[in-house]
Amino acid sequence: MKKPINLNRLRSFVAIARATSFAQAAASLGISQPTLSLQLSQFEEAYGVRLVERPARPPRLTRLGEDLLHAVEPLVEVEARALVLLEGASGLERGYLRLAADAPQHVLAAMSRFAAEHPAVELSLSTGNSADVIERLLHHRADVAAVAAA
Repeated sequence: MKKPINLNRLRSFVAIARATSFAQAAASLGISQPTLSLQLSQFEEAYGVRLVERPARPPRLTRLGEDLLHAVEPLVEVEARALVLLEGASGLERGYLRLAADAPQHVLAAMSRFAAEHPAVELSLSTGNSADVIERLLHHRADVAAVAAA
């Protein structure tokens, strides 16, 4: 059975590969140097390999370490893009907002103000009768609903 890769240990390896010292790598991850060293050792032991020459200053990768770094760079880039996307969405910096209303005039002014304040958030508006609008909201096909009071 194949062993899954521990992503924290993989991040530690990448940080070491990109840094000029273990201290710098640890600081970039917000962890202590002993924790970083332990994660690298555990990562190497889990697969019975050596990825970083020791002692070496600055850290120097073995041939396998260089190959692994090259192989995981796309993963690291994808993770960075995913973080930007997630952090941006949580702060209303980007993303999507689906509105539903029983009449557009109920929400157009609010949508205009929101769009001006959050230009990277894509807005969509669907309209229908009150029952349709509430159904969209309840079935997660709309994020916000506006209906006229009866």
